[in-house]
Amino acid sequence: PNANIALDYYIDQGAVGGSEININTFGLGDLYLQPVWLTWDKNKFSTTFSYGLWMPTGRYEADGSENVGLGYWSHNLRVAERFKPTPSTALTGALTYEINSKQKDVDFTEAPHLTFDYAASYNFTMGHELGLFGFG
Repeated sequence: PNANIALDYYIDQGAVGGSEININTFGLGDLYLQPVWLTWDKNKFSTTFSYGLWMPTGRYEADGSENVGLGYWSHNLRVAERFKPTPSTALTGALTYEINSKQKDVDFTEAPHLTFDYAASYNFTMGHELGLFGFG
């Protein structure tokens, strides 16, 4: 199960021993499908557009303590740009817009949101890479 299960378990406890959790639970999580991934290269620039979809295939029950799925559909639209001023350096930025459906059996819909990822990297001659990454 995902790592949030234990955190959710301890946060939501009204009283010690109020519910039980089986840490030996196993299951496949939600499926991510990315049917569109287009890239255009021009000199030192590369632009990418992609569409991906999270499908709620993992086990999910409302208020369940052993969920491995999120219980909702999620659409991800992403555009990214990479600039390579030299063959060994790269600067990258990407915007992702996520739209979510209503969560199964719960009156909750995660709000759509926009994230920005950015990175800078340097490739050494022996194939090693050093980079910085951030997001918001």
